[in-house]
Amino acid sequence: MARYDEATRTIRMLDKHCEVLSRACIENQGIIVDEQDGAKAIADLQAHRLVFRLDERDPYVQVNRVVSELFHHATQNYRRRLSSGAVDDLFDQLKHAISGYLATADRGLMRDQKVYESEIQEIVAHLIDTLREITQRFAGYVRNEFSMVSDLSQRIRENERAIREASQLNDLFATLRPDVLSELARSDRLLSHLLKKVLGRAVSSCADELHDALHKLRENLTKLQDNQRYREHNELIDTLLQHYQRNPGYQPGLEQYRGIPRIFRAAERLELKAHPPIDSPSEERALSDIAQQALARIAADEQPERQRQEPPLVPVKDCRDGVFLAEPEPVEQALRQMFEILPQLAEQQPASSLACLSCLDLEIDPELWLVCVADHYANSDYAKGDRLSMRFRERPLPGYSGNHLVEDIEFRLVSTAEYT
Repeated sequence: MARYDEATRTIRMLDKHCEVLSRACIENQGIIVDEQDGAKAIADLQAHRLVFRLDERDPYVQVNRVVSELFHHATQNYRRRLSSGAVDDLFDQLKHAISGYLATADRGLMRDQKVYESEIQEIVAHLIDTLREITQRFAGYVRNEFSMVSDLSQRIRENERAIREASQLNDLFATLRPDVLSELARSDRLLSHLLKKVLGRAVSSCADELHDALHKLRENLTKLQDNQRYREHNELIDTLLQHYQRNPGYQPGLEQYRGIPRIFRAAERLELKAHPPIDSPSEERALSDIAQQALARIAADEQPERQRQEPPLVPVKDCRDGVFLAEPEPVEQALRQMFEILPQLAEQQPASSLACLSCLDLEIDPELWLVCVADHYANSDYAKGDRLSMRFRERPLPGYSGNHLVEDIEFRLVSTAEYT
């Protein structure tokens, strides 16, 4: 019974610390960091020999190989569904099921049609889940930035691999266009709902998330490549520094490079740039001290002449309560002048808008002027009252039934207006 009891306690310990073990095996290559949150879990797991520590000075423990293989076995179905051909296989199954569904619908086989209908719904659900899981995987890459890999070059390779996979998946999303889904759905109501609405919305959402993840992966790759380049420069500087420290009297010269192969005599320009964090609040005090010390070293007679001079006084006028009159627009001013004299002009005979334009100092197209006149009249008090009437002088356009060309706009007082 002791053997069964030991097995039961071990299984219970795995269940108790399942979250810690899952995170370690899936994200951190089987490593559990000895921190405050994981100290109790490490102690319990070490008691059952589920983790081990090679060196007591190491700040982490390693999960036992048997436990890692258990998690590998448990997640193999998940990883299989995330393979490159998973979506293609599901899409082929979907097209085959749709073909059978439409064939049975045309022949009136309702029972077989229901079978294909259930199969299509299940395949669409699996396809949506697969697309979401693949997209979330790239979101995980962005979130952890491949921190489980310590080597910088290897992290760059992993990032490049993720970008290639994301680009391939992006090409796959491009094949699931709305026109392709519409062609599959044809005019069937059920297929239109499943493919164009349900699947189409999921594909659009996953494509947007993948696009954001791909953009951030490229930004992360650029940052890693910059870090690698800086590290190579630092290693070169450290190598030269160590050489000078070991050889205090060393002075480089051309004589030392005579006779060596040409490949070892190549020189490359090295650019080193640095930008102080002047906007950082933590550096404010240090920068202030540096500025004060620099000013203290400058004597009063050595300061530039422009600093000793008093700044010129600029007269300021208080205009807070002032009123500024803006010049009216030329067209608006011309319209106001025209409508002010319209009652006198239209008293005896109709007043022409184009005739008024010829008397005004305004450069504008006649067609645009007629539009402005009609709009101004519609928004004026004349349109609301009965004093002034407006009529279009127009003629029908030949070949365009019902269309008329406005040649002029006439105004006349209503009391003397005689329109036909």
